Amino acid sequence: MAVADNEFQELLDLLCDGDLDAAQQQRLAELLENSPERQREYLQYLDLHARMQAEQSSELPAIKSVTLKQMTVEFEDSANSSSTSTLGQFTRRIEGERVSSPRRWLIFLIPVVIGLIGALWFFNSTREEQVVATVHSSQLETPLAAWQPGVKLNRGKHQLPAGEVTIELSNRTLLTVNGPIEFELPARGMMFIEQGMPQVQATTAQDIFELTYGNIRFISREADFEISKSEESGAVELKVTSGEVEVRPRLWQPQHYWNFDETDRQVRDQFGDADGQLSRGTSRVAGLIGTGAVEFDNTSEAGIAVGSGGGQALGTGTFAVDDGITLEALIVPRWEGNGFSTGDKSDYDEIIRKDGDGELRFLLSFQNDDPMLNEYSNPKQPAGPVLAFGLYLIGQGYQELEIPLAGENATVLLSELKDGEPHHIAATYETASGRKQVYVDGRLVASYQYPHGTRPLTGGPGEVVIGNLSPPGEEAREPFHGIIDEVAFYNFALPAAEVESHFQAVQEGLQSYFGKKLPYRYRVSAGSILLLDPATGLQRQKLPAPE
Repeated sequence: MAVADNEFQELLDLLCDGDLDAAQQQRLAELLENSPERQREYLQYLDLHARMQAEQSSELPAIKSVTLKQMTVEFEDSANSSSTSTLGQFTRRIEGERVSSPRRWLIFLIPVVIGLIGALWFFNSTREEQVVATVHSSQLETPLAAWQPGVKLNRGKHQLPAGEVTIELSNRTLLTVNGPIEFELPARGMMFIEQGMPQVQATTAQDIFELTYGNIRFISREADFEISKSEESGAVELKVTSGEVEVRPRLWQPQHYWNFDETDRQVRDQFGDADGQLSRGTSRVAGLIGTGAVEFDNTSEAGIAVGSGGGQALGTGTFAVDDGITLEALIVPRWEGNGFSTGDKSDYDEIIRKDGDGELRFLLSFQNDDPMLNEYSNPKQPAGPVLAFGLYLIGQGYQELEIPLAGENATVLLSELKDGEPHHIAATYETASGRKQVYVDGRLVASYQYPHGTRPLTGGPGEVVIGNLSPPGEEAREPFHGIIDEVAFYNFALPAAEVESHFQAVQEGLQSYFGKKLPYRYRVSAGSILLLDPATGLQRQKLPAPE
């Protein structure tokens, strides 16, 4: 494909990601001008991605108007201002002396004839434009007329009940698919897999090819790759044999995220509406990553209340989850570890906690309890300081997964966490697998298995507090001592590889867990094999390349 058309595809991609700036808008307008083929592809691309918006994290800029005849496109930015590019003005005025009647009829007749010829040409060219692929070869146990070599495939949905078929897209990408499978060819160089267990091989020529399966978009630029789904684990396997494939997960962002980068007393939720305010026992300090973090002084006035997420009844609001949960934070703890094992008064340090909904609480905190009296610990741990992840599960009740921080069972020591350096903590629960896990600095330190499909139950009118048991005041008796940064709440379980990726972002000093560019994406180079979570599109595991 020509360089200009590669550039056109790149600009369409930026448009649908919401990343198109004013100069790129103008360039897109120039490429559209006097190009009916690009104009049609532009409108088809917008229509396609408009249908995907409910699942996308970023939004298209509002399109105020699209006029086919003049191809006028107006973009509206976040400030409600607009820039307009008008393409191909077709207004023409005929002036001159008055002509005789026969000549006048001829003048009227010629445009009619030209119009009819143009209409026929447009009809034929439009029909040709509907063809987006050709069957290249097929291996079928039962011959099917629709899948014989040379058959043209139009835009729309197609079903292969069995066998193997290789098709060539109009952008010269070769795709080998295995049935049973249902897929859509919405535009040139694009495929949606809708049903079936995908087994697809793609060989991209010199154009961009985009493949969407569930919550995962694969964008290939001159790359060869394969995807298949594991019947055993349910993961999607991506194998890149040459070039590079960009993966864009649809579900990656937290439900709530507090990065503490503000400069005033307000604490703003970067992805939701759970805002809060600094209390008297908190103060802003330099960010562990990013520009800001919050220090908690271990008093009852230390804590940041961020509301209930709109929860009214139990199990409602934005802190209610079904598919899973992740609690994530970056901390520099100064907890002394006092409690039952030291003979001191119990001293909890809460990182994040939602209480006030009976046993439907969740928490991530440091504790030192009498194991004989702690009915929530599962599995039971010996006396001593622990990091606890508490969650209510239907059929199991409220239980806490505890990570010993001292003694022979410790997988991480309290002294290691108190070395003055930032430490990344992530606690996850996945409904489908029933796995409850805790990671410290990207490493799995505790795991417990529940029956598959066991659902968590959270949400309600109780308030979420960062750094304490409850909103600052007399009852706030479990204050955090130290620094907290980058607190995130997800309504799904982050896969292990993604937790490690977030920790690496911390190590590299990036501005957030998600790198420099949003929407979140990652590139997979030749020789790589990844297992991807089909529900989110995030990485589960990186497999060793075959020798």
